[in-house]
Amino acid sequence: MDKITIPDLNGTNYFIWELKMKAALSLKRLDPLILEGKPEDLTRKDEMDWIAKNSDAIAYIKLSLADEQALQFAADDNAKVLWDKIRATYIGEGEDRKIDAGNELKNIRMKNGETVADYIARARGISTKCHSLGLDVSPRELVYHTVRGLNGKFSKVRDILKTQRGKSIKSNHLAKDCYYRNKNSPSTSHRNNSSRNRHVFTASHREEKLCDNIWILDSGASCHMAKQSVWFKNISPEVMDIYLADKNSKMMSQGTGNVSAKTVSTKHCILLI
Repeated sequence: MDKITIPDLNGTNYFIWELKMKAALSLKRLDPLILEGKPEDLTRKDEMDWIAKNSDAIAYIKLSLADEQALQFAADDNAKVLWDKIRATYIGEGEDRKIDAGNELKNIRMKNGETVADYIARARGISTKCHSLGLDVSPRELVYHTVRGLNGKFSKVRDILKTQRGKSIKSNHLAKDCYYRNKNSPSTSHRNNSSRNRHVFTASHREEKLCDNIWILDSGASCHMAKQSVWFKNISPEVMDIYLADKNSKMMSQGTGNVSAKTVSTKHCILLI
């Protein structure tokens, strides 16, 4: 590799600069100079070799500093001391920028006239910035915040995706156990204040009152669903595909009917799966 390009450290790009500078110094076999102090009891030859490598490492670092930073660290002549000073100077500011980048992703919104492709690219760019600042953003978090920021003609798509996200193909997994649902649950209570543990609703096939038996999670798509026919007063066969939020994943329904249950909103048109 004939040419190594390192972005100038300008006060806002420390984590990217650190990553690339470490790689460049490693390529030149100079990275031990920023990780360890000067060894003791060196022979004359080894000491001269260390001084030469230390000078090379300092040169690489200082040549990648913007003018203001170069003046700030001009007096430092030890590679490790210089490296540690730069890190101590910018790591605090980096934490602030990390918080700002995380908030930017959480509050991302689709702009008027912005295409889906541009919006997704912008979201990915913010995610990349978060990673560069040392903030880990999982693919699930990126999708969550990106979907949450859809608006305009994509509002219906957003609402479907948001509610489908609560449904899981994992056995016995309920929306009340979802990490994001608990993390971002609204402060306002449900119309039925006696509803327990944020269940969609509870039901019993023996009596029409709220109980501790847990109902199946609402799909959030077009109807409620249940897994056992014992809850139904009547069932009409209706075989259809139920598409899940997971890519290329679906399940088959068996019929539609009414249930004997007291619910907050509805007890009709329940789908048996």
